[in-house]
Amino acid sequence: GRDEIGSMASNFNRMTAQIYEDRINQEQAAANLKWLAVENAKKAEDYSNLNNTLLNTQKELVEKNRRLEQSLAEIKKISEEVMDARSKMTQSEKMASLGVLSAGVAHEINNPIGFVNSNFNSLASYTEIFAELYRFDSELYDALKQGDIIRAEETLKKIEFYKKEVDADFAIGDIKELLKESKDGIDRVVNIVTSLKEFSHAGAGDRTECDINKCIENTITLCWNQIKYKAELVREFGELPPVWCNPHKMGQVFMNIIVNAVHAIADHGTIRIKTYAHGENAVIKISDNGVGIPEDVMKRLFEPFFTTKQVGIGTGLGLSIVYGIIKEHNGSIDIQSKPFEETTFTISIPLSEKQANAAKEEIVNYVI
Repeated sequence: GRDEIGSMASNFNRMTAQIYEDRINQEQAAANLKWLAVENAKKAEDYSNLNNTLLNTQKELVEKNRRLEQSLAEIKKISEEVMDARSKMTQSEKMASLGVLSAGVAHEINNPIGFVNSNFNSLASYTEIFAELYRFDSELYDALKQGDIIRAEETLKKIEFYKKEVDADFAIGDIKELLKESKDGIDRVVNIVTSLKEFSHAGAGDRTECDINKCIENTITLCWNQIKYKAELVREFGELPPVWCNPHKMGQVFMNIIVNAVHAIADHGTIRIKTYAHGENAVIKISDNGVGIPEDVMKRLFEPFFTTKQVGIGTGLGLSIVYGIIKEHNGSIDIQSKPFEETTFTISIPLSEKQANAAKEEIVNYVI
C-alpha cells in the first residue's frame, strides 16, 4: 500500500535540487574568491605604489630638510653679517657725528683750559708775592731772635709797604676765586671728556640700568657749542627710575635728534626736552620750533640714506639708526610736525628688563 518508489523519487529530486543549489553556491563562492583575489591584487599593487610614493616623499622631505638646514645656516650667517655691518655702520655714524661736533667740542675744551692757564699765570705771580713776604718774615724772625728791635721795626715797615704795594689782601682773596674758577674749568673738561668717552664707546649689546636724564645731559654737553648759538634749551626732566637700556646707543639717539633740532632752527629758537614715566615706560620728548617737516619727507624720514641736506653734509643714516636702536630696545618713536610749526619726537622705552622682555615676547607672539 505504500508508494516507496514514488517516495524515493521525491527524495532523489530533492537531493538533486540540493546538489544543484550547492553547485551554484560553490560557483558563486569561487567567483567571489576570484573577485577578492583580483581586488586584493589591485590593493596590493596600490599599497605597493603608495609605499613607493611615501618612500619617494620621505626622500624628498629629507632632501628638503637638508636644504632647509643649509638655508637656515646661510640665513644665520647673513644675519650675523648684517648685524655686524649694522653695528659698524652705527659706530661709523656715531664717529661721524663726533666729527661734525669736534670743532665745537674742541672750543668747549679750549675755553676752560684757556682761563685755567690764565689763572695759573696769576697764581704764579701771587706765589712770587708770598715768597717775598716769606723772605721778609724770615728776616723779621731773625731780628727778633737776636733782640735787634731797630732792625725788626725796619723789617715791619718794609712788610707793610710791600703789602700795600702789591695789594696782598686782594691777592689772598683772588687766590680763592682763581682756585674755584680753575676747579670749575677742570670739572668742565673732565665732564666733556667723560661724555665723549661714553658716547664713542661701541657698547655692543651691553644693557644696564641707566639714568636717562644723566644720559641726556652727557649728550647736551657734547652738543652745547652748537645749541648755545642757535637755541634756548629748556629742560623739563621728571623723576625717572633707572631704565634698562644701552646708554651708549641711547646717547646716539639723543645726539642725532638734538643735532637735527639745531639744524632745523633757522635763526634762533627753542629746544625743549621733557622726560617722565608713563605706566611701565620712560617717555622722552624732544621738541623744536624750527622749520618743521613736510608731509612727503615725514613718510621717508626713517629710510636709510634718505636726507634733505646737501651732498657731503648728511649721510641719511641718523634717523634710520635712531629707529633701529629704539626698536632694538622694544620701544617706539613717534613724530608730530608740520611745515613751519613745532616738531616733536616722542620716544618711549620700557623701564625695566622684565618689561623689555615682556614687550619683546609680545612682539614675537604678534608676529607668529
